[in-house]
Amino acid sequence: MLFSLIVLRIPELQWKALEALPEITYKYKAVDEDAPRYANCVTAVRYLLENCAGKRLPNEVWIGDMPRHLFAHGCTIHQVSTSSLQAGDLIFLRQFPSNTMRKTRRYISHLMIALGPHTIFHCAEKRGRATSEILIGPYAQELLARAIDLPALFLRYIDPRNTPFRTHFGTELIPFPILRPIGRLKPAKTSVDFSLRLFQRALACCKKL
Repeated sequence: MLFSLIVLRIPELQWKALEALPEITYKYKAVDEDAPRYANCVTAVRYLLENCAGKRLPNEVWIGDMPRHLFAHGCTIHQVSTSSLQAGDLIFLRQFPSNTMRKTRRYISHLMIALGPHTIFHCAEKRGRATSEILIGPYAQELLARAIDLPALFLRYIDPRNTPFRTHFGTELIPFPILRPIGRLKPAKTSVDFSLRLFQRALACCKKL
């Protein structure tokens, strides 16, 4: 089965491969200081980016708000197939449909980073540790089925822990009149054309909270 992924691509990423992936044990509420011994999906990816590319993801931003934050700071949005993944592409996933343990349903709940075509690195509770995965087999299909494929929601979504934003807008999405995609989604391997001016207006509105 072919999958089309929406990824955030970090500009001018100078990637150097690790000689060996670090031994990282999954820990739900891990912080940066716990890595590389313990990590969750975000801290594991942040650790790998910092050590392989000299890039650092923001640690003050909830995972659901990361696409919007990173897009505002220069990351580009692309629709790609798994064979077109580049090292450093960030892939955000929805919550497991069967996950009833979480009190709040989340549109964005997991983060992976591509190591190259068909290959990703992530730290998942199901695995219990950080691993690299070849995107074949049942588990890979399960992951890919959860990949975000709606770029408009990708940027408009507000993490449920971001109470000021959700209170201000009265919803889990920044409304279209403030953040609006321009044009249609282009074919794979091309960027999605968004109005940066409208996006900056949304950020300016949020900063007044």
